Amino acid sequence: TETTYIDVAVGNSSVCAIESDGSVWCWGANGSGQLGNNSTKPSDSPVKVEGIASSTVTHIAAGFRHFCASTQDGLVYCWGDNSRGQLGNFGNDSHIAIPVVGVGTASNVTVGDYHSCALVDTDKVMCWGDNSKKQIQTPASTKESPMYLGVSKVTKVAAGGVNTCLLTSDKKVTCIGDNSELQAPVTISGSFADLAVGNKTVCLIKDQTNQVSCLGSNTSLKLGRDGANSPTPVDISGLTAKVISAGLAHNCVVTAGNVLGCWGLNTSGQLASSFGFPSAYQVPGITITGKLNVGESIQATTNSLEPDAELQYSWYRATGATSNLSKQTGQDQNTVAISASDLGKFFQVRIQFS
Repeated sequence: TETTYIDVAVGNSSVCAIESDGSVWCWGANGSGQLGNNSTKPSDSPVKVEGIASSTVTHIAAGFRHFCASTQDGLVYCWGDNSRGQLGNFGNDSHIAIPVVGVGTASNVTVGDYHSCALVDTDKVMCWGDNSKKQIQTPASTKESPMYLGVSKVTKVAAGGVNTCLLTSDKKVTCIGDNSELQAPVTISGSFADLAVGNKTVCLIKDQTNQVSCLGSNTSLKLGRDGANSPTPVDISGLTAKVISAGLAHNCVVTAGNVLGCWGLNTSGQLASSFGFPSAYQVPGITITGKLNVGESIQATTNSLEPDAELQYSWYRATGATSNLSKQTGQDQNTVAISASDLGKFFQVRIQFS
């Protein structure tokens, strides 16, 4: 049977996902035990996280080399690197999931590089771990056990890098922690429905309009435009969304029309594009229209959001649906005329952006 998942979190070099039965499986790097399978051996296939017992996990979040998960019964488990108390205790790294003592009413969990937070008691926040930039509001440099932040009526907490941001029931957003690139101006002006915190950049979805705006660092064009860092939200022109996520140097959204859009750094192809672009990029769809009749033609179109891209077309033909494809020489335009030799054949087009 096919395995289905309900949540996923991507760390520095590892991934954890929740199966539909509430179990957690991880793969990738494992030097700090962040796969949770009681070892430090990497795995290129999913391994089950140990230590969560029979609890049903509902949410998962990834730090630099640690993961935390919240369960249906309000518990939070963490595993992996504990160099700054981000697992919620004074101990060493943990190669299996361990419960965070003092948290029992969690409805969600989020983590930065070395700190962790949970939404508890319906509308409050508890955090633990690294506090080097005051991202968990404690006088100490680290806090190995959970503590309440002095904010109530919170509907979402989002952590990233060395920052923590809170969305409250009045649609306001407050950010704390590092402000070296203008990413934590305390209270952000505006009314918002959702937010995501990356590395020195905060991206938001505005209330009612669903307009996407970002503030903070513009390294790698993370603000979705050319220019300097910004302490106030900068609208990404024409982009509305219902889901948003922020990474180390790139951001992605699911738009109101259910299209995936990404922007920012593209050195590893993380924009699903062949090159970078300083505004939201969608994974393009390709449509072929026309008739496979002699004297007729077929045409390829794409819904790419990269208006400045040059498109290069390559057409392929095969004798059957599963036969080997043969590239058609001289066919480098978006339209192909059908000849008698094409009858009964199967066509494929590939479009390269440059």
